[in-house]
Amino acid sequence: MDQLAAVPVAAAMRDAYKMYAPNAMPLDPQLINYLSRVVPMNVLLSARWTVGNVPNFTVPGFLNAGYEAAGRSHAVTLGNVMIFSQTPDPNSDLTWMLHEMFHIEQYMRYSMDPLESIDGFAVEYVQHFNSMENEAENAAQQRFANLRQLSMR
Repeated sequence: MDQLAAVPVAAAMRDAYKMYAPNAMPLDPQLINYLSRVVPMNVLLSARWTVGNVPNFTVPGFLNAGYEAAGRSHAVTLGNVMIFSQTPDPNSDLTWMLHEMFHIEQYMRYSMDPLESIDGFAVEYVQHFNSMENEAENAAQQRFANLRQLSMR
């Protein structure tokens, strides 16, 4: 039943990916260099980011706009594209960025092709939303702590 429920979710995610991917930007080379100590290089080189915070008939647009209206930041990652509700600041939003980058790793478990990875991710996310979010948050917190330790050396 969860797989059936994931079909429209995956379709909406693929459509949104096609809308946001052409305008998404690669990570700054300095940020890639800094994060390469804790994030796999294939993730960093694949990662793209953009801002989407208007209710434009996409899942990221509606979610991000809703969170922004409530005064909270939000992001949706689709394949290798991180769609933030506002431009993240690497100095103050690094854990947030690391969380979204871990979602890219989760997508890569299903396919190295970002668009193809969406179907497998959607099924898993519908079935195990909480565990996937917890995994991403735990990884982000651990990687942030590791970066802080490495910076102290």
